[in-house]
Amino acid sequence: MRSIDGYQKWTHIWTHISGERGHMASRVGETGEEGEIAGSPLTVSSRRSLTQSDEDCEWRSKTQLAPKTLNHFLGEVVTLLNWLTKQGKLLVNPLAKISKINEKGRETRLRRAFSDSELRRLLEASPPYRSIAYLTAARTGLRLRLGELASLKWADVSFDSKTPHILGRAATTKNSKDSRTPMTIQLERKLLKHRPDDWKPSHQVFPKGVPRSRTLQIDLKKAGIPYQDDMGRYADFHSLRYTWGTYLQRNGVNSRTAMELMRHSDRKLTDKLYTDSNLLPLGEVVRNLPDDENLIKILTNISGKSGLILSKLA
Repeated sequence: MRSIDGYQKWTHIWTHISGERGHMASRVGETGEEGEIAGSPLTVSSRRSLTQSDEDCEWRSKTQLAPKTLNHFLGEVVTLLNWLTKQGKLLVNPLAKISKINEKGRETRLRRAFSDSELRRLLEASPPYRSIAYLTAARTGLRLRLGELASLKWADVSFDSKTPHILGRAATTKNSKDSRTPMTIQLERKLLKHRPDDWKPSHQVFPKGVPRSRTLQIDLKKAGIPYQDDMGRYADFHSLRYTWGTYLQRNGVNSRTAMELMRHSDRKLTDKLYTDSNLLPLGEVVRNLPDDENLIKILTNISGKSGLILSKLA
């Protein structure tokens, strides 16, 4: 589904929406309001189809696609229809009132973050050219799917600025905006070592490419790290982004700053979805809380010296 590009993808999505009940019929000759797409008439069968509720979208309940995928498709089609409306090809957006599906608890793939020990083992078990890609993803949160890592050039990596950072170009970032992610000292040191002597600003940082899923699974096996743990959670490439979010939280970075470093628009994504609570130092935090017994002894000594009975203190 996701590999379909351009016109074929739009056609496939359009078929999903219009195929079941003809809410967005493309049949010529039906009564209703008409627009044109590339010179061909597009007919919306009735005004009622402009206000369909979620209950009327039976095609969504019948498909085996994940809720996240359906929401992704809906968002893309809505964007297309908004554009057609602005171009005067449609009077209104037929899907304007269709809401997204609730994804909570319905994820088809649960991910987890890598622990510090697991990340270290993965880096040690992988060839240097793959190890540096894993480390970059785990210490910047740069994405594989959007090509942020694969398209990274040495011109995007600044070692000489006051705060060494990696530039995310608008052409590759999810929000289509330039971003600057400061580098950790470890990543700065490793990238400098990885940069060849004959490097040029236009050269790729990862000339051999970024490891794909099958390659990662091979490296995980060598490192003795399960691809899927006992809780059914996966350690795939996107887990390295989860690792970055969790790493920030574990090291006391406040949520607002972590949100910016993750390049999220909503801190709930950073705090909930991209933080693996299983790796938070909950036990350490609780054990470092003040010892109430010692406090009671101190108060008892104070009350005894002053002639007061502790139990009668307000």
